Amino acid sequence: MKHRQGLAAALLFCVMCTPVLMGAAAEPEPETQDGETAQVETPPQPALYPIDIVYSENDTAWHLEKVYQLDASADPSVIPTENFEQEGREYVFLDLLAEDQRETDTKEHTQQITQESSTKDTETVLKNLAPTLEYAGEDGYMGVLTLDTASVKVEASGYGSRNKNVTATRTYPNLADADTSYIPKTVEENGCTMELVDVSWQTAAAEEVSGQSVATRYTAVASYAGTKTSRYVKGYVVTADYVGNVSRTTNNSILYTALFSAVKEQEPEKGNLSYGALIGIPVAALAGGAGTAAGITGWRKYKRKKGIK
Repeated sequence: MKHRQGLAAALLFCVMCTPVLMGAAAEPEPETQDGETAQVETPPQPALYPIDIVYSENDTAWHLEKVYQLDASADPSVIPTENFEQEGREYVFLDLLAEDQRETDTKEHTQQITQESSTKDTETVLKNLAPTLEYAGEDGYMGVLTLDTASVKVEASGYGSRNKNVTATRTYPNLADADTSYIPKTVEENGCTMELVDVSWQTAAAEEVSGQSVATRYTAVASYAGTKTSRYVKGYVVTADYVGNVSRTTNNSILYTALFSAVKEQEPEKGNLSYGALIGIPVAALAGGAGTAAGITGWRKYKRKKGIK
């Protein structure tokens, strides 16, 4: 009947089983003042112990399972598979079974990026965006995200201003007198306010008085000047979303089970001669073969019971 031993039994067995030491990189040996190589003791490496030990038995053998949990990248050859003796029984290694326990968590993720652009032309902006983005989050999720072209937005990143000197000319005909009071002091043109800077007068009509021509009407030509301020876009900022599935490994281990078996001695049935006696072979010479055959038979029954192929 299969049963699990307590922690004390597991620790006792760990002490009795053969430890496997991990390999260490070789380092140059230091030299003494006399030029001789000094002896340096290599520190002991940690041994590999099972996380669980399971005992069971049937009519022909005792069975023992040593369970180890290793990282998926670890080499399973570090697991001890040497035969050993316990409680007067010699346990022989039969097989090493592996159970993959790796688990992956996947979710959908959206990552927004921001970058500068010198233009707001959509075609040019899309050419400057990478089609995919590699994601590696601090939470362990990793994956490749794809550009969502519908999410791309272009906005002005800032504005500047520039000043420009502008001028305008206005003509005011048929004035009764050459007086600047008839002339507007400011005018508006294209949203810019300009001030009067100069006026020139022309005679529009004249009369003969005492043999002299006297102006009776005037035309004014007025000059205006001002400064026009305009705004311009300094640059653009582009925002875009990258969407896709990312995943992380929540359990990256493999469970290894080392199977061992110790054969039980079989008592011959009374009244039947042994096969060795019938053919003249000493019974002692058959002991090893009988033990091996019984071990194979027990292992086959054990495999059928455990459902192992």
